[in-house]
Amino acid sequence: MTANVIGTEPRSYQWTLNGTDVNLLPDATNFTGATTSNVLTILKVAAQDAGTYQLIVTNALAPTRLASRCRCSAACHPFHSGCGLGG
Repeated sequence: MTANVIGTEPRSYQWTLNGTDVNLLPDATNFTGATTSNVLTILKVAAQDAGTYQLIVTNALAPTRLASRCRCSAACHPFHSGCGLGG
């Protein structure tokens, strides 16, 4: 999944799935970019990966949390889902 992000760097990223930080999920090693990028990759898509993904972006100049949400079902395309970032 990709979220379009604009704003001053450096930025901090945190992807969540159904409100849980992706890097804290039991299968966290199945994801790349959970805390380092505006791109989240699911290495092997499985049924437990379905849900609402959210990217929270912060930076030192604006402590406001900006979030983008994407809904992914078991039928979603396993290779790409695009999301736009809104505040």
